[in-house]
Amino acid sequence: MSRYGRLDFASYILAVAVEALSVSGIAHGQPDEVIQAVEKSWREREAKLVNVRMEWKKTITHYKGSRTDALGFKTKSGEAFPPTDRVLSESFVLLAKDRMIRFEHDGYILDEKREDWGARKTTAIYDGKENLEYTDQPSGQFNVATHRTSGPPNELRRSDLFAVVQSIRPASSEFAFVDLARYHATGRSAKVNSRDCIELALTAKLGFGGSQLWVDPKRAYVIVRKQSQAPNKGAGMLTDQTDIEYREAAPGLWIASSWTTMTSGRTIPLRTKVTAIVKTIELPADVPKNQFSMTAPPKTLVHEVSPTGAEESVYIVKPDGSKADLNPRDRQRSYAEMMGTAASNQTWWSRNRLAVAIVGASGLVLVLISPRLRKAWLARRRSKNSEGHMES
Repeated sequence: MSRYGRLDFASYILAVAVEALSVSGIAHGQPDEVIQAVEKSWREREAKLVNVRMEWKKTITHYKGSRTDALGFKTKSGEAFPPTDRVLSESFVLLAKDRMIRFEHDGYILDEKREDWGARKTTAIYDGKENLEYTDQPSGQFNVATHRTSGPPNELRRSDLFAVVQSIRPASSEFAFVDLARYHATGRSAKVNSRDCIELALTAKLGFGGSQLWVDPKRAYVIVRKQSQAPNKGAGMLTDQTDIEYREAAPGLWIASSWTTMTSGRTIPLRTKVTAIVKTIELPADVPKNQFSMTAPPKTLVHEVSPTGAEESVYIVKPDGSKADLNPRDRQRSYAEMMGTAASNQTWWSRNRLAVAIVGASGLVLVLISPRLRKAWLARRRSKNSEGHMES
């Protein structure tokens, strides 16, 4: 898909439409039989991928005005943001061992106050039951973490993981981005990226968008292309498309090796373009079990969250790894304990940094864990992309 540039996005949409019109009506078995074959193939593939390690790099282009188009955010002077195209490079590591996953992301987050992207490192861990997510703060001196006692972490729903997770955990309800129970085989076939593929379509309710998957029967039904339409778009209007290339990491085991995603905007032709290249695939990998520990690293402010989404407690992890309850009446002392410094030697900012961090971090955590707000957030995210697409 890289052959389609930003200025030629309209031609790209037309090309996709023409390609769709050129598909044949040849069915590969009855529709229910096709879905059953895909499901069986995905289960068999996952069963062979017990221990996996993958590393990849991503380049994302935020086109001029993309954040204004997506979020409504503008510069202080009222200009669309970013004022020019912005290209960022990010790196990822994923470890999988049975039902456990660890995901590390060195990337960026939009800092609206600075009107720029700031570096951010996030780690998300699932041990098969509980999950721990922690993110370093802009200062890089300490982390803010959330520990939940049930379910995979939210970070594992990032769109950055779609191609990887669908390669190694395509049949797991905990991780997979695709719920085959919601798809049906259309009976249409087409040559997609030089591969003979068949189409699976998500039948969404009116006004809720839709999704199509083009899968390759000769390579265990791997997803070669994913297309999505957002709600309230014109009939057939493409909003994002991901094309995935594969490598045979082991006989009969096709793993994503690169992918490209282009997302259209509401007010601009093209919002973002993502290109990713997998640098490392270890199969089987030597993945130590301690990589999935629920122990937060030293110098971390930890929010304990119950299965219902309620915050139960907040504590700090000291430099030596020991824990201490956060003292809301003396946050300066708590900060000093977390950082391993003497409160008397701190500047005003050092003494009060934890209080400032807690206000910001707690606000974010409350938004994510409040059942009512979280329900609304999830509904909004589903309406934007029916398969859990999240844009960084």
